[in-house]
This record gives sequence, structure tokens and C-alpha cells, in this order.
Amino acid sequence: RELELISKDNDLKEAELDKQKTIIWSGALGLLLVAALAFFIYTGYRQKHRANALLKEQNNEITRQKEELAKLSIVAEKTDSGVVIASEKGKIEWINDGFVRMIGYDYQEFIDHFGGSLSEISSNPDIEKVLEEIIREKKSYSHDSSHITKNGTLLWTSSTITPVFEEGGELNKIVTVYNDITELKIAEEHIREKNEEITDSIRYAEGIQAAMMPREEEVAALLPDSFVLFKPKDIVSGDFYWMTEKNGRVLYLAADCTGHGVPGAFMSMIGASLLNEVVNEKGITKPADIFHEVRAGIITALKQTGELGKQKDGMDASLISLSRNGSDDFSAMELALANNPVFVIRTGNKAVNDNGEDLEPVLEEDDLKMYQIKADKQPVGFQDNQQPYTHHKVLLEKGD
Repeated sequence: RELELISKDNDLKEAELDKQKTIIWSGALGLLLVAALAFFIYTGYRQKHRANALLKEQNNEITRQKEELAKLSIVAEKTDSGVVIASEKGKIEWINDGFVRMIGYDYQEFIDHFGGSLSEISSNPDIEKVLEEIIREKKSYSHDSSHITKNGTLLWTSSTITPVFEEGGELNKIVTVYNDITELKIAEEHIREKNEEITDSIRYAEGIQAAMMPREEEVAALLPDSFVLFKPKDIVSGDFYWMTEKNGRVLYLAADCTGHGVPGAFMSMIGASLLNEVVNEKGITKPADIFHEVRAGIITALKQTGELGKQKDGMDASLISLSRNGSDDFSAMELALANNPVFVIRTGNKAVNDNGEDLEPVLEEDDLKMYQIKADKQPVGFQDNQQPYTHHKVLLEKGD
């Protein structure tokens, strides 16, 4: 009986222990479920919070874009520049009031008259290639183009075509901005016409200046073994050459007048005219005396007084007079040199002047010698403290 009671007591204890275990495991499972539920609730809250933040950010971006679009719309509508927006295929979708004012057509009239694409309205024959390039290179392209307005007048514009891409890199729109440059083009055309008139006049003057200088056959007749290198910087030149034959002497000159182009050409005409007067009319053949007379003529012709601020135009020049002694060869040359020296190149004997004095070569290589006849440091024209021009004479040898 006692054993039976002990057994029953143990059974009760085991049953109580199993019940406690069941309660513990149930409590643990409940806590686990509560924790899981709390986790899911927290996770959901976090996701909802992130979603709300993202939505708020997207809404802010949409609001910002709307504000930017509104500002751009105002600018596009009110600006004097013309704005044309086309789709990624080049189909025109919108034009602003500025473009309407330029061309005279509203959107529908413009489309009906010119066509609905950028390639149809452009005067650029290579517009298709241009569009392909700017889309490929993702850059703008600017050019001038012409249009006929609704009232029939010619409109010149400077246009810039710009491709607009989305964040993913896909082409969204093509925007073209036009600025009216008609007045500038008219002014350019006016300037071009004036330049043509001036250039035509200068080219006519070139012929007059060329007629003033000796022809190649005249030079060859007087100096058979010679050449002329004449390369003006401008159409007409302040540099010129002159040649004549007088009293058995051959005289020739190379001159650089004050100024370039047209002013220099005027001076060359004065210089050549005075040389012809002094030599061919007055019969003066000594170079130093010729320069003296020509200088006086320039001072008189240009009314040079030496006053402060007054022009002192003239020319730097080398004048040579060649003489013969009963033979075909030249035996001596007389020179007058105004700021420009003369060089004599000789092989063999030393060069001497008419006094029998040897000249010192400035360059010597093997049997070749080069001599410099130095110039007076004064032009043929007005200069303070004018001096007589130095008379030079050099005896010549065959081959000089």
C-alpha cells in the first residue's frame, strides 16, 4: 500500500513537471512569436519610413523639376530668342513666341508651310549628318542659317542645336535656339561690297604702279646678266625700282618709301616722277646730285617744314650709275646711298675705289670676296641737319 502511494506521488510529480515544461515551452514559444511579430512590425515600420522618405524626396524632385520647367517655360516664352523643341526623332513639337515673332508663322502655320521636322526647316544641306554627329558626340552645334519669313523678307539667324539626354543616356529632346543676326549679315555684306570696291581700286592702281617701273625686257636690254626680285607685301607697294639710260650711262635704283600699301605706293609715284624729271629732263647723272635734287623735290611736293608733328615722308634708296670705257663691259659705278648699302661680290683681285684705295671685304671665302659700300644715315626726304650725299665710285672688273 505504501509502495502504491509512493508510485502515485511520483506520477503526480512527473505530471506536474511535464505541465511545467509545457508551460515553459509555451511561454518561450509565445515570447519568440512576440519577438518575431515585433521584428516584422519594426521592419515594416522601417520600410514604410524609407518609402515615405523616398516618396518625399521624389515629390521634392518633381516639385523642383516643375519649378525649373516653369522658369524655363517663362524664359522660353518671353525671350527674344527663338526656341524650337523637337522629339528624339527630330519631329518639331513646340516653338516659342520669340520664334513666332521672328518667322511670322504660328506653330500650325509653320508646320504646314515648312514641314514638321528639323531637317525640313533647316537651310543647311548637311543637317542630317549634323544631327547624327551631335547625338553621337553629345555636344551642341552652332551655325548661321537663312529663312524666308511670312511677309517674304530674308531672316538670318545664328542657331545652336543641342541634344538633351535623360539620366540613363537616352536621347529625350533636341532643342534649337535661334538669334536674329539679320542686321549683322546686312552690315557684313555692306562691308564686303565696300572691300571689293576698294580692292578693285587698289588693283587698278597696281597696274598704274607697274607701268611706272621698267619692264623685264627693258631691264634685260640694259643689264643682260641681271634679274629683278620684287615681291610686294600688299597689292601696291612702297618699295619700287627704277631704271633709265642717259648720256651713255645706265642708272638704276632700288627704293623703300615711307609707309606700306597705298601710302607707300603714293610715295613711290612721287619718287619715280622726280627721278625722271631730274635725270631725263634736267640731264643730271651723278647719283649724289640726283639725290640732292630729288630730296628738294620731295620736300617741296609734300610741303615739309620740319615742324613738330608734321610728316617727314621720304625714301631709303640705293642709286647706281654704270659707265663704260669704249667697250661693252662696265668699267666703273658711281653710287649714292641713303640708308641702304650696296654689296659688291668679286672673285680675284681686291676691289678699289677711284682713288686706287683697296676696299676691305666684309666676307671672304676661298677666292670669293664681298665688299660693302656703306650708306649715308639719312633718307631722300626731309631730315634735321641735312648733309650732302656722299659720292662713291668703284672700279669694276668683268664678272663683278
